[in-house]
Amino acid sequence: MLQTLFRRKIVNRNSIYRILTTHLAENLDRLEDEIRLSSEDDDFVLCKSQQRMSSGKNCTGKEVVIDVQKCCFAAIIPENVKLVYLRKSLVEKLSNEIETFEVKVIGSFVRVKSDLPRNSHLLVQVTGVKSSSSMSSEILLQVSNLVKEVPISKLSDDDFSKEECEDLCRRVKGRHDRKADCCGARP
Repeated sequence: MLQTLFRRKIVNRNSIYRILTTHLAENLDRLEDEIRLSSEDDDFVLCKSQQRMSSGKNCTGKEVVIDVQKCCFAAIIPENVKLVYLRKSLVEKLSNEIETFEVKVIGSFVRVKSDLPRNSHLLVQVTGVKSSSSMSSEILLQVSNLVKEVPISKLSDDDFSKEECEDLCRRVKGRHDRKADCCGARP
């Protein structure tokens, strides 16, 4: 088994780290290029094209397809969203801790006052944090599905409705927002 990894029968133990570093870097680059969304059933599909040995020979002539299970993605239902939903008052409290604010807020969901006539509020995911360039030094949140940054003052302190959660689910299925995953847990 190690022979297939190192491509040698005998390996000096001092060179294992160097060989593994090269091997892992090659595989990481290859995997990033080969992961794509399956358009049929919203599963992720990993496609491995032909691998080449260091000598340039093909290892396999077949394409291997591996399905990544849905277990690494969280269902967008009110119970799950409540676990990562931040109210305005909590975001204001977290903003006092500048060093950890960004880490705690990115990836969570907030309820933003919307200009849309259909919905007065919109449930969105925080994708980034930015400081205002004006004299007030207000913190702005970059959120999914909105072009403009949102000041904390535009957040809502109320619970979100089931309809807002369903709207979020439709946007994710329509690929306007990214899928919520449960593997990338925040510290």
